[in-house]
Amino acid sequence: MHSYGAVAHSWQWVAQEKSETAMQAALLAGYILCDAAKTIYHNHQIIETAKEELKQRLQGHTYQCLIPSDIMLHISKAK
Repeated sequence: MHSYGAVAHSWQWVAQEKSETAMQAALLAGYILCDAAKTIYHNHQIIETAKEELKQRLQGHTYQCLIPSDIMLHISKAK
């Protein structure tokens, strides 16, 4: 249960998620995402179907990143 007005993924929302139920939900979400990744990895047709669907949805348009090409993103290196 979140306080009134707490926006998803805000620090207020995150601070309220220290319960056992919240931890179990987060773990379940992780398992589901992992299973989805394994399914896609082992069935390349899913990727091809998704690419075709995206092509149809774009109707000839192309995606253009809103981040200017001269902006270098900060990537921290694991130690």
